[in-house]
Amino acid sequence: MRPIKSSTKEFSKQKEGAQRLLFYFCRMKILKPLLALSVLTIALSAFKPIPFKGKLEKAFEALSIYNYFDARNYFYKSVKKHKASASYGLAVIYERDDNPFHSLDSAYQYIVIADSLYPLLAPETLTKYSQLGASIEEVDSLYTRIDSLFFTRAAETNSIEGWKEFISNHRSEPYNNIAVQELNELAFQRARSIDNSEAYRSFIESYSNAEQVDEAQKKLEEALFREETASGLIVDYQKFIREYPNSPYRLEAERTVYDKFTQDGKRTSYVQFIKDNPKSTLTSKAWKKIYALEIKELTPESIAAFTLKYPNYPYLDKLQEEYDLVTTRFYPVYNGEKWGFIDEKGNLKIQYRFDFVEPFIESLALVGIGDSITFINKSGRFINEDFYEDGFSFKRGFAVVSKNGKYGALNRLGEWVIPAQYEDVGEFSGGMFYLLDNDLYGYANQAGEVIIDFKFSDANDFMNDRAVVALDEKYGLITKEGEQISEFKYQWIDGFKKSGNPSRFRIDGKFGLISKDGVQVDSVLYDQLGEFAEGKALFAVGDKYGFLNNYGDTIIQPKYTFSPKAFSESYFNNGHAKVFQDDKVAIIDSSGQKVFPAIFQDVGIYAGNLIPIKKRGKWGYADLEVDLAIPYQFESAENFRDSVAIVQKDGKFFLIDTLGHPIFDSAYNNLEYLGNLLVVKDSLIGVIDRTGLELVPLNYQSIDKIDNKVVRLTSPNGTVDYFNYLTNRFIWRQD
Repeated sequence: MRPIKSSTKEFSKQKEGAQRLLFYFCRMKILKPLLALSVLTIALSAFKPIPFKGKLEKAFEALSIYNYFDARNYFYKSVKKHKASASYGLAVIYERDDNPFHSLDSAYQYIVIADSLYPLLAPETLTKYSQLGASIEEVDSLYTRIDSLFFTRAAETNSIEGWKEFISNHRSEPYNNIAVQELNELAFQRARSIDNSEAYRSFIESYSNAEQVDEAQKKLEEALFREETASGLIVDYQKFIREYPNSPYRLEAERTVYDKFTQDGKRTSYVQFIKDNPKSTLTSKAWKKIYALEIKELTPESIAAFTLKYPNYPYLDKLQEEYDLVTTRFYPVYNGEKWGFIDEKGNLKIQYRFDFVEPFIESLALVGIGDSITFINKSGRFINEDFYEDGFSFKRGFAVVSKNGKYGALNRLGEWVIPAQYEDVGEFSGGMFYLLDNDLYGYANQAGEVIIDFKFSDANDFMNDRAVVALDEKYGLITKEGEQISEFKYQWIDGFKKSGNPSRFRIDGKFGLISKDGVQVDSVLYDQLGEFAEGKALFAVGDKYGFLNNYGDTIIQPKYTFSPKAFSESYFNNGHAKVFQDDKVAIIDSSGQKVFPAIFQDVGIYAGNLIPIKKRGKWGYADLEVDLAIPYQFESAENFRDSVAIVQKDGKFFLIDTLGHPIFDSAYNNLEYLGNLLVVKDSLIGVIDRTGLELVPLNYQSIDKIDNKVVRLTSPNGTVDYFNYLTNRFIWRQD
C-alpha cells in the first residue's frame, strides 16, 4: 500500500528498508516465492506521497512498512467511516502469512465486505482509495488470491465435504470450476466404491451436471440388472425386462431367459419360450430353431405342414444398432505458416498463431512460439504468462516442463507445484512425482512436498501403490511412505501394471515372480519369463517352455521349443495360444490340449472360422476342423475380419473373401485396416472401402489415427487434412 505522506529522503529510506526486509523474508523462507513476488510488487509500488493523513491513511501507511499491529488498529478504527477500504486493508493483513494476525477465514470475511461495498462508492471516493493503494482492481485481485488459497486448502484435504464448502463460498474462476470437477470425481468414486443402484442414483440426482453422469447412468443400469436378477430365477429376469424395458441390459436378460427356457434343446421348450415371452427380441431366434427342428426335409409338403401347424410364424426383422455418444474433440490444423485448432465439425476454433502444437490432452494443449513452449486451453488462452524450454503434455492434471536447464511440474493453473530445480521429474503417477537431484532420486506428492528422501540410484513411477527403485544398482520395492518391502537384490523388477498379477524379476540371470508384498511367489527361477495374458505367463527352462498361472503354479508343462520368436508370439488370446514344437507350430487351448496339430510352419491368431496357416513358405487358410479351406499361395496372410482378409502375393497386397477370391482388381504395395475401411500404400497413401472404391485419393505421405473415428492425412508439402472414417467424410481439407 502507498504511505500517506513522506519526504523524498524518507521515501528512499523506507523503500530501501522494505527491499531489505523482503530479501530477509525470502532468504529465511518465511515468504513463499509467489507471495514474495506479490509483496515485492506491492512494496515497490507503494511509496508515493499522499497529501492527507487520517486514520485510514495511517492504516495504509503502517501496512506499507509491515507494521501490522498499528495498521490493524487503525483499520478497525476506520471501519465505521471507511468500511469498504478498511475491510480491504484488514483482508490484506489477515491474508498475509508473515504476521501473527494471519487468518484466511478472517481475510475472506473482510474481502467479501469490501467486494460488496466497492461498486457502491462514489467516483471521488474510489479515486481517493486508489491513491492509497486500495483500488477496485486490487480488491478483485485479493479476492481471487484468497479464493486460490482456500482452493489449495480444499485440494490438500481433497474431500467431498471440503469441496462442497469451497464451492458454496468461493466463485472465482477457474477455481470454482475445477473444484466442481474435483467434487464430481470424488462423489463418483464414492458411488463406485459402494457400487449399488442406490449409490449411483443418488450421484446422478445430486450431481446432474457432472461429466460422469453418463458413466454413472451406465453403472446404475449395470447395478440394477445385477441386483434385480441376483437370484438367477427366470421370473426375476422376466420381471426385470418388464420394469426396465429401456435398460441396456434388457437383451442380456432376454438371452438368459432364452437360454434357461431352451437349455434342453427341445421343440416344446422353444414353443413355451415364445408363449411366455411374446415381446422378447429372441422370439425370432426361437422360431428359427422350431423351423429347423420341424422341417427335417425341405419339401413343399413339409413347408405346408409347418404353416398349418404354426400360423403365427413371423417375418424376421433386423435389429437396430445403437450409436455411441461422441464428445467434441479439437484437432490441430496448419495453414502453411502457423498452427491452429478445429473442432470435429471442421469449425476453426483457435486461430492460426502457433509455430507448433500438440493435441489437446485433458483440455489443455502444448503449443510453441519460436523455440519456447507453453500451454493453452480450448478458448485459446494461455494458462499463464510464462514460457519454457521444453515440456510434456498434461497427464493426470500436471505437466513436466524445463526452465533454465532444470525440470519442474505445473498444475492446470500454470502454477509451479514442483519448482524447476531438478535434473529430472517424472510424470505424475500414483499420486507421486519422482525427482532427480544430484544424481539421486526421491519422490514428492502433488503439493510438491518431498515425501521420500533422495537416496535411490534409480526410480520408476508408482503403480498400484508400489514403486521399483534401486540402491547401488540393485532393485527393490517401496510403498508410498518410502517403506522398503523387499530386499534390494534384484537386477530388474517389471512393476505392478495390473493389481491382480505378481511382477516379474530378474536375479543372477534368472527370472521369477514377486508379489505386491515383496515376497517371492515361489522359489523356482526360470531362464525366461513372459508377461501375463489372461492369467497365464510363458516360462522357459533350458530350451523348453510351458505356462504358469499368477500363483506360480505350472499349468502347462514345459514341452514346447523355446526361441525368441516363441517368447514374443506364444501367449494366450481368447483362450488359445500359439506354441512351437521344433520347427512346427500348433494351437493349444487353456488346458494345454491341441486344437491345431503341430504340422505347420506358422499359424495366425486363433479367431474366426478360418485361420491363417503356413506350409512350405506359403500361407493359406484352414477351417476349425484343420481342413485346408484356401490353398497355400500367399506370401503373408492376416486373419479374416467380417468375411474379408488382407493377403500378399507377388509382392502386392489385396483383399480376398472366404473362398479365397480377390474382392477387387487392384493390388498395392501395402494394405492396412482402418475400421471398416482400408489404408492403401503405393508411392503415396489413400483410403478405400472394401469394394475397392477410393474414398481418399492416394495423395498423402502419411496417415495417423487420431482417435476412434478420425485420421490425420499429411501431404508431401506438409498440409494436413482430417478424415472421419466412420462417416467416410472429410471434416477438414486445407485447400
